[in-house]
Amino acid sequence: MSNHNARESVRLNPGLVFVLVVMVLCLVTGCGKQDKSEVEAAAVQVPAGGFATAQELVDFYHANCSGPREAGKPAEAAQAMENLVAVLYAENEIQEYHVRSWGRLAEMLRQEAELLGYFGDDLREYYERKYRRTEEPEEEATGTDSESWQPPRITKNDGTRAEAVDDDDEMTLHLVNVDDRWWLSTLTFESLTPITEQFVSMMEEHDSRKERVRKEILPRLRAGEFATPAAFFAEEERLMKAAKGGS
Repeated sequence: MSNHNARESVRLNPGLVFVLVVMVLCLVTGCGKQDKSEVEAAAVQVPAGGFATAQELVDFYHANCSGPREAGKPAEAAQAMENLVAVLYAENEIQEYHVRSWGRLAEMLRQEAELLGYFGDDLREYYERKYRRTEEPEEEATGTDSESWQPPRITKNDGTRAEAVDDDDEMTLHLVNVDDRWWLSTLTFESLTPITEQFVSMMEEHDSRKERVRKEILPRLRAGEFATPAAFFAEEERLMKAAKGGS
């Protein structure tokens, strides 16, 4: 199953629920409105045909897909996820869903960046109230900043498949060689968050509904219709319920 087929409709699985919570907390701990340069993170060039060696792929993953991100800048996190989607290779239908789910999460983060650009501190305060987050004193750095973030180590490579241990993320990357080019196998994430076809079907329906609603409501946001985050999310919730009733 080709990587390109898996990415034609690229755009959550149980594991992503945790990621979404982290995303919200990142926004909560951010500050103020972002300027255009912060919202529009620069795209990274990904080799269209994969990587010549497993090491090149691991180096790209370390530099552009993983590592700590500055709090309050969801566009940067979105770009990292888009980089990840670009190097994934799905080997079955469940893995294709993982690719789409990461792509959707990247798009959601870009939309959150846009919301942060419009609402600034009001959005942060809205999330604080909604999730009842209490401020805690910041801890001193514990060695997970960008300078101390270590690249994954390749521990196995038989020429067809390889594994790389990422000590900082506490995970194993599964690499696969297809037509003499290396990709990051989506087995990496399938093994972390096993899901069923029934779950995939349910989430695909929900995600499709969410995408339709966002396509309708974001132009209204840009036109200045919503003065507060609460007004925006109340209308989004209304539209989601209406879409579910009509689906």
